[in-house]
Amino acid sequence: MWLEKSAEYGHNGAKTELAQILLKESRTEEAFRLLSEASKSGNARAELVLGRMCRDGKGVDKDLYLAAEHMRKASANGIGWAESELMAVLWEMNDPKS
Repeated sequence: MWLEKSAEYGHNGAKTELAQILLKESRTEEAFRLLSEASKSGNARAELVLGRMCRDGKGVDKDLYLAAEHMRKASANGIGWAESELMAVLWEMNDPKS
């Protein structure tokens, strides 16, 4: 698959796209690794997806503080809807029922 080859060669967009496919296949460890690599290079979409994984506890322990950190980075790097997702996480963090 060309997407896998692009990810192997270090293309961060390909890593993020492949990770999202892997998440749909419940291959969360592989997805997390690719997203982490892409986020280290400043890929905002990777940050957002990592934030969602942390928020939902998908493949990782649920961690709203880490989710917020990833979503802040995504928002700061141009992902517009990351700000609204960040606000929802912050709201949940302050909810005594969570």
